[in-house]
Amino acid sequence: MRTLRTKMPGWLGLAVWLVASTGVGQETPTEAQDAQAPVSSGITIPLPTIPPPVPTALAPAEPDAIGELGKLLDKLASVQPKERDEAATALAQQDESLLSAIAARLIDLRKNADREAMGVLLEEARKQARKDLKRGESEESEPAAKKDDPTSKSLAAEEHALIDPKASDWLRYVLQAPAETQPYRDLVAVLGLSRTCVAIGTTASAREIINVYMYFGEMFRIDVERQLARMGDMALPALIEAQYHDSKMVRTWAKRRLDMMGRAIPSEAVRINDNQALADVLRAYGRAREVEAVRVIVSFANSDRLQVREAAREAIGQIGEPAQWQLRDAYEQLMGDKPARSWDWKRTAQELFAVYDRARLQEVYTTMDRGLELAKEGKPDQAIELFDRVLARAPMFERRGEMVPAYLAHARAVRDKDKAAAAAALRRALAIDPSGDQANAVRSELALIEVEELSASGVLDVTLLDRAIELDPSNDRARALRESLKVEVQLEESRWRRYAAAVAIGVVALAAMVFVALLPRRKKALDTSLPRLPRTPDAPPPPPPKQEELR
Repeated sequence: MRTLRTKMPGWLGLAVWLVASTGVGQETPTEAQDAQAPVSSGITIPLPTIPPPVPTALAPAEPDAIGELGKLLDKLASVQPKERDEAATALAQQDESLLSAIAARLIDLRKNADREAMGVLLEEARKQARKDLKRGESEESEPAAKKDDPTSKSLAAEEHALIDPKASDWLRYVLQAPAETQPYRDLVAVLGLSRTCVAIGTTASAREIINVYMYFGEMFRIDVERQLARMGDMALPALIEAQYHDSKMVRTWAKRRLDMMGRAIPSEAVRINDNQALADVLRAYGRAREVEAVRVIVSFANSDRLQVREAAREAIGQIGEPAQWQLRDAYEQLMGDKPARSWDWKRTAQELFAVYDRARLQEVYTTMDRGLELAKEGKPDQAIELFDRVLARAPMFERRGEMVPAYLAHARAVRDKDKAAAAAALRRALAIDPSGDQANAVRSELALIEVEELSASGVLDVTLLDRAIELDPSNDRARALRESLKVEVQLEESRWRRYAAAVAIGVVALAAMVFVALLPRRKKALDTSLPRLPRTPDAPPPPPPKQEELR
């Protein structure tokens, strides 16, 4: 730690000079001060908040995921080489969404597996591995397999993503002697699950590998160490957390592993290039409330890497009160003045982080304020250029929500000339603040632009236009377009009614003409179709009346 202090004055002096030049370093904060830290005249920086801790508990496993995982493990323990290869390929391609099911399956194996029978099978596989090594075969060579045995022509004899190609992987040797017994299936399940966790490659999956050692003890210790070694730096956070495990066996083992890796102390553990691994290491020390790591954690609270900076501040929040004196000491070294006695650890941490942010983000806040001024002057195009620079430097800038009106104004100004540029500005505004006060207005403008583009193509999407009005009732352009569409629709409907009436009259007239033309023919056809009866002779005319009758 003394070495660290001797190297601090150079960059600390620069930070103090920056803060002093802004006129804020000479002020003595009090509890009654507002939560705004002035940087220079007209520029204010809010006190940063301490990020809440990231939860580590896994979500409850879904029954479907448990069932799917069970099917894959059964296929991995199959006597059919093709099924084993398919299962191994599927397991090697899993992601973190399967961790809950993996954890549930490991707990089930812990309760129900026959450990003694599993130990016998595992010892046989280990003996075969030792025999291969004694015969002079290298660790990278394939294990001996019978040429006439078709079951050996799969994972047992070929390299696979699920199996470590650089060592005599136990799973490889276990699969050389497949059996249809429950202990064999359980042994393959444990070994397969640990390797699936390696393929997932996160801190949470490393915790599950360590759980294998906690559940089954020395039987899988060597295999657990091999799998963690395959994970590299991503295994460090889980090992650091294991140092503070409730089980003495796990604590002792984890400390020994970290010591062998040369990462036993915090200053050594943070020598990592991977941002995610480093962030998880800082969080691990925070969860453990390791006071000895506070100074190292504070050194990352001003990192330019957002992921690391947020993790360091989150770790400080988790340590809490025990970090009080280290925080006060860091503040005094940076500012040259002692923090107020009334400050608790949280206020001290916030003030320290605010000093860091002032030195790092002074240019960002200056650019932001200049952009807001341009927006007020009616120059949104120039304002959004400055806002783009702000977001490029600080994507999660606290005041980014204030940029949205300028992007919205710019989109409205250019939408008639360049709808693509207007839509891009609106999408940027929506990404900046998707739930802010102007979010619905932005969505309304996006919908309106889409309606206008479709209208230019000859398509009128009235539903989308109504959606735009619903999102922002004050969208006058959308309302005007809706009213014009109503008039056009009414005119079109009346025109179509006239056309329909004319067509109907024509159809009726044509039908009448056809009817009149075809009716005589139909009668003639009916007459010809009726059978003709034989003609009877005409009856004689009646006799003339007699004279007597006339009288």
